[in-house]
Amino acid sequence: MSNDWFQIIVAVLALAEAGVLVRALFVRGGTRLAAWVNLLLSAAILVYWLPRLPGELSFLRAEPSHDPADYQVPVLCLIECAILVPSIAALRRAPVPRGVIWLGFGFNFAITLFFAYLAFVLLAL
Repeated sequence: MSNDWFQIIVAVLALAEAGVLVRALFVRGGTRLAAWVNLLLSAAILVYWLPRLPGELSFLRAEPSHDPADYQVPVLCLIECAILVPSIAALRRAPVPRGVIWLGFGFNFAITLFFAYLAFVLLAL
């Protein structure tokens, strides 16, 4: 993927998430929309990383490391699973605390903003 496509995707995601946040702050009913964003982002991240996870885990087993950065993919997959499950439950009208949905949304929004920083600041250098 070229840097231009990366920037476009990150910008669209950041604007969509900012729109959901603004809607939730000024208009009622933003939690369901946040659950949809959580579902879509978590599913996309897991679709990308789950097929690659066995290779990551075999690398970690072969060379035990004490560097926390080596464990970022398995931890990301665990966190995204923890965001995906309550989002699906909330969209199926199960009683899920709104704070859980917004915590997942905040995590995904922070990741998106980090990638926006990478795409527009660090990769532009």
